[in-house]
Amino acid sequence: MIRFYTMIVALLVGAVTASADPLAERFGALPSIDFVQISPEGEQLAFVQSSEDGVNVIVYNLVDMTPSARIPVTDLKVRQVRWASEDRIILNVSNTSGYSRWTRGRFEYSAAYVIDLERESIRQLVIGTEGVWANQPGLGNVVGVHREGGLAYMPVRMRIPNRSEPAVTLLEVSLTHGRGRVAEYGRIDTIDFVVNSEGEALARENYDNDSNRYQLQVPGVNSTWRTVLEETSSRIPYALIGIMPDDQTLVVWANPESTRTAGLYTLNPDTDELEPVDRETEGRVTESFILDKNRHVIAYTFEGVRPSYDFLDDDIDAAYASLTQQLRGATASLESFSDDLQKLIFRIETGMGGAGAYVLLDRQTGEIRVLANSYSQISPEQTGAVYTFEYEARDGLPIEAIVTWPPGLRSSQRADLPLVLLPHGGPAAYDRIVFDYMAQYFANLGYAVLQPNFRGSRGYGPTFEQAGNGEWGGAMQEDLIDGIEAIAARGWVDAERVCIVGWSYGGYAALAGGAFDSDRFECVIAGAPVADLNQFLRERRWRYGGNSTLMTYWNEVIGEGEPDRAMLAEMSPTNHASNFHMPVLILHGDDDTVVEFAQSETMVDALEAAGADVTFVRLQDEDHWLSRRETRIQALEEMGSFLRQHLPVVTE
Repeated sequence: MIRFYTMIVALLVGAVTASADPLAERFGALPSIDFVQISPEGEQLAFVQSSEDGVNVIVYNLVDMTPSARIPVTDLKVRQVRWASEDRIILNVSNTSGYSRWTRGRFEYSAAYVIDLERESIRQLVIGTEGVWANQPGLGNVVGVHREGGLAYMPVRMRIPNRSEPAVTLLEVSLTHGRGRVAEYGRIDTIDFVVNSEGEALARENYDNDSNRYQLQVPGVNSTWRTVLEETSSRIPYALIGIMPDDQTLVVWANPESTRTAGLYTLNPDTDELEPVDRETEGRVTESFILDKNRHVIAYTFEGVRPSYDFLDDDIDAAYASLTQQLRGATASLESFSDDLQKLIFRIETGMGGAGAYVLLDRQTGEIRVLANSYSQISPEQTGAVYTFEYEARDGLPIEAIVTWPPGLRSSQRADLPLVLLPHGGPAAYDRIVFDYMAQYFANLGYAVLQPNFRGSRGYGPTFEQAGNGEWGGAMQEDLIDGIEAIAARGWVDAERVCIVGWSYGGYAALAGGAFDSDRFECVIAGAPVADLNQFLRERRWRYGGNSTLMTYWNEVIGEGEPDRAMLAEMSPTNHASNFHMPVLILHGDDDTVVEFAQSETMVDALEAAGADVTFVRLQDEDHWLSRRETRIQALEEMGSFLRQHLPVVTE
């Protein structure tokens, strides 16, 4: 029986500085603590600490809860933290860069750094290694770590003697000096490797965009590779996930494009047979996987608005079930674990800790410790309640949505509220019951926030996701409008007082709302939006190539595989600017490498030519994901000011 107690650790004290919009400052600031990771032996804790003074990687001794290291990383956009050993930490970071041979135009360059705790130093990996191909989109992919912690294994494009094109080569990279040497040669079309904890390559994956040939290979005799799975498809038909704990059986995901039923398979290299994974999932759909640092499968994760897991170890399953029962229905996401899986760190949201808290589950002692809050500046009282809301689309398709209510609002007060309709990006993504800083900011301004998981969203199986293909501006948009009608029918919101707000695909949906349903919205806010679909696909084609698997994906999603210019023009908000009878706010980071900044410029030009009321905000040096503290706060301030002006909250 797990004993539950809390030990709040004051890792830092958050403060909100004077601001024209203190709520934007509070909710727009990056998480005070993020990427919390426990060391291999379970004795140390590493995390990224952010404040207005900068960003640091902090290391704590878990035995006496005292800090032992502080490494400044303010100039790096940290994307992942992992321990290589008790004295070395690997960071995956990115920054916006320029030309690449493999992705034209600006792109998000990835890199890997190692923090040496003994030397209190930080060093980029692979830099200085002879033969590294200069024009590649990143040097940040770490696929494994040696069991002794001094070496990392990284696929890197390298110049190969007597070859005109570089090959993807598996490097063995020293975590002391950062340089690498060849561990295993790949090919120009190699996309992945799996290695064991001794650094031996167990499998490699190849996909040729020209021939559409996919191969999964394992080591053969005399340094050759033997193909165990091969298929031809215009999109990558399989994904090499990792390996089972036996260090032999490979784990493969069959995509809907493969000739097999989509789902999870194991492959024994001795027999070359794919076997479907048969586990008791009670109708749940496998979505992803929890892997250790050498990609051994620890657990399967399932689709759904709350995270759920199936651990290979039944004892961990029981401990996780007990944890979630004690936390009264909170969302519990696994963030990290020690090598022996005795200590696990979960992020807890919506049930305790307000904006999220990290807890440590010690399976040996049965103790649960609250380590820290994710956002130290946001109290539970400032967090609005989050619920699911289900309704039927006009064609009968069930739609699940997330609703966030203003903090402190009683059930009896949920009547005729102004509504922010907040469709997610992707579109192959979905909203869950977690802390959403943007939704919570709008809720704190006094708005109900509706986030529908419209058709085309992930999380509800491949049929539901594929139902969105070709439905940009069509049935996907209708699902959003039907959500307004459904929640208004409950009496909770005023259907006449709605603003649609979105980012990325959500930005497209916001503009489509103004273009195709202008009588529904009092205002439109679009961040990093796709606005001209012909322009968007031309840019994708130029960047990745017309025969690339990414181009195939976008053609399918936007135009059911064969989009024509007339259809794309009809679906593009830029060609319906005269329909915008409401004020429009458009925001876009000028370092965006996902949706070109030109998309917003084109839309603004069209709206201005049509005489529409449009405001355009350029977010300086910001990427697609609002990664910088200053511009994230700026974006919230701009949106909050716009909403207050055009959809004011009436208080009695």
